[in-house]
Amino acid sequence: MKHDLLQSISYSQAASLAACEWRWHWRYMLDGEDVPTAAMSRGKALHEAAASWWAGGDAAYDDEGLDDEVASAVDWLMDRYTDHYAALRDETTVIAQEVELEADLAGVGVVGRLDGIFEIGGMKWVVERKTYSSRDRLSLLTVDPQITLYTALAQANGYSVDGVLWDGIYTYQWKSPRPPAESFDLVYLDRTQEQITLAVEHWLRPIAERRKQLVLGYEEPIRNFGWQCKTCPARQACHDSVSFDDSQVLD
Repeated sequence: MKHDLLQSISYSQAASLAACEWRWHWRYMLDGEDVPTAAMSRGKALHEAAASWWAGGDAAYDDEGLDDEVASAVDWLMDRYTDHYAALRDETTVIAQEVELEADLAGVGVVGRLDGIFEIGGMKWVVERKTYSSRDRLSLLTVDPQITLYTALAQANGYSVDGVLWDGIYTYQWKSPRPPAESFDLVYLDRTQEQITLAVEHWLRPIAERRKQLVLGYEEPIRNFGWQCKTCPARQACHDSVSFDDSQVLD
């Protein structure tokens, strides 16, 4: 049994379990490995390039093994990104980037990797950088538990932060010229102690308790069959273990 899983929990692990218990089981109990998609590779490269640029360097990223089409998209977006945020970078103090933190939040051990902590205009912000192909996710920022938990992690580790700076990169490439501003969403968000308590008590804690039941073998993971199966890396292993061949299907 993987009792080390009970020591702490990350947002990504909690989100995985909340979305589909069997996918979580495959990834964390069976050591399954995600197969990088083009979107994942593009997002990783954009994160690397943005971090390098905010640190005062070029928008550099590791392009080894990166598909030419993906690399071209990254270069196109970063040219727009650096042009759009050039003035803001001059006003920004980078306190930390890619910082790994851990803390006990109301009895739940939490770990997380923050994209950054920036100071702008005398205020300090937890930076959360996201790439996305649809702006629909912007409507979820007010209830997003990830940025709430990251605020709590930063505060628990001695960073006096005023809120969250959500650095959104819209990856769609238009065929006709569009201004750089249309590719990005920079949103400043407050996070109160009440919101942190709600995220821990009503989202993270129940997930952590459910994980304990699964790790100790008291419960079996539930398969959440649906549209998300289409892109799930655990799909083959999951479906093979419960499906029937054609000879067992009645007409």
